[in-house]
Amino acid sequence: MITSRTSVSPRETRREGAFLAKELLKHRDQKPIIITLEGELGAGKTTFVKGFARELGLKRTITSPTFLIVRHYALRGFLKHFFHIDAYRIKNIKETKALGLKDIFSTPESVTLVEWPEHVRGALPRDTVHIFLEHGKKERERIIRVAAKKKEK
Repeated sequence: MITSRTSVSPRETRREGAFLAKELLKHRDQKPIIITLEGELGAGKTTFVKGFARELGLKRTITSPTFLIVRHYALRGFLKHFFHIDAYRIKNIKETKALGLKDIFSTPESVTLVEWPEHVRGALPRDTVHIFLEHGKKERERIIRVAAKKKEK
C-alpha cells in the first residue's frame, strides 16, 4: 500500500504526522510499531514527528535527538513508549547493538520513529512502515509518501 499526500506548510506537515498516528492507532495491536522517515535535510522529518507525537498525547517539545541518537518518552494509554531515533550519526550496524536498537524495536506497546533509517536498515523489522518526505515545487511544499508492507500471517 502506498499513499501520497502534499503539505504546503510546516503546520500541515505536523497535521499529516498527527493523521498517520491516528490511522495507525486504529489498527493497533500489542506489537511494536516501527516507522522510518526518509528525506533530505529540511524535508520535514522532525516536523512530521512533532505532529505524530502530539497526537499520541505528548505535550513536551519534540526536538531531533541528533546527538543523543535515541529519545524515549513515556506514554499513557494503550501505547506505553514512544522512541524517536535520529540515526544520522550511526556509522555501522555494530553501533545499533550498543544502542540497544533490537530491544527498542521489539518493545511491546511502543511506537518508534526513525529518521535517517538508511544508517540502520539491517536492524529494521520486516513490517516497518516507510515514509518518504520530499521537497515539492514550491518552497514550503512537501510530498509525503507512505509505503506500508502487509504484515505476514
